Amino acid sequence: MSLIVPFILQKHEAIKAGTHYDLRIRYPHKNKLASWAIPKARIPKSSNDRTLAIQTQDHDISWLKFSGEIPEGSYGHGFVHIIQKGECEIIQWTDKVISFDVKGQYMDGRFHLIRIREKLNKFQKEWLLIRARYES
Repeated sequence: MSLIVPFILQKHEAIKAGTHYDLRIRYPHKNKLASWAIPKARIPKSSNDRTLAIQTQDHDISWLKFSGEIPEGSYGHGFVHIIQKGECEIIQWTDKVISFDVKGQYMDGRFHLIRIREKLNKFQKEWLLIRARYES
């Protein structure tokens, strides 16, 4: 599979959950965004570097442009800033592995999302975000 889809990386200064990144990638064949919270706002920078990514609920496609305040009383209350947006090339997308290429300042190269554990509810699954050796 090789397919170009939109993605966004947002810095989320959430009142309850603290500061983290939100990575959102449009599903290859539906108009929704798969979403992951990346604690500690850390993107892997070198080959085989990894960090935890917790899958959250799918988001509406309108989140590709969202920057601003999530109001008090709403899920994720706090401020959201766009860090990087554009397109990524999906290399593989299965229930347990997502591989994609992206070019930009914060995320640049090939990344793998590898599912490692189911959480207590159907939305929160633990994944590893791994920076791979870039192969063009």
